[in-house]
Amino acid sequence: MSRPSRCPRCGRENDPSFAYCLGCGQSLRAPAAPGGASCGACGAPVQPGFRFCGVCGKPLVAAQAAP
Repeated sequence: MSRPSRCPRCGRENDPSFAYCLGCGQSLRAPAAPGGASCGACGAPVQPGFRFCGVCGKPLVAAQAAP
């Protein structure tokens, strides 16, 4: 028996034959974001140059103080 696959967005366990998560609809076969970057809060893949996570909205980099 195959082990369930875990959704990278919501963490729900799904049957390994499923293409999409039953909990949130995230593709379970989508390629990882270029560079392998992921949100530190929810684990969703993020594209280079993004300042906020597209899934949870958390900032991806610490804001720099103005001089």
